[in-house]
Amino acid sequence: MKALIETTLKIPVFDGAESIVYPSATLEITGHPATLAGDGMAKVREAEVTINLWYTDKSARDTGAALLLATLDTQSGISVPDCLNYYDTTAKKFRSVISFNYIPREET
Repeated sequence: MKALIETTLKIPVFDGAESIVYPSATLEITGHPATLAGDGMAKVREAEVTINLWYTDKSARDTGAALLLATLDTQSGISVPDCLNYYDTTAKKFRSVISFNYIPREET
């Protein structure tokens, strides 16, 4: 997911521990327990993904969010993303919060 964001928007992605530059993105992936099938075996593991886009310019934020949403729309295994755009008064930056569920492909 990190590479997809960096490739699509050409901005760095941070995990929150590093100093943030602008524009940039932060990425948080939270795992969910596996779903059980009738045989009691775990069948599907999914993750909740939250992407924060940080910009100093509103227009650039809107363009970046739209571009990333269009790119996510072409990916398999994700739910329809929610997107919230606003001005973060604490950080004093324009922010997009994009969240969705993701089911990783099984390794073959």
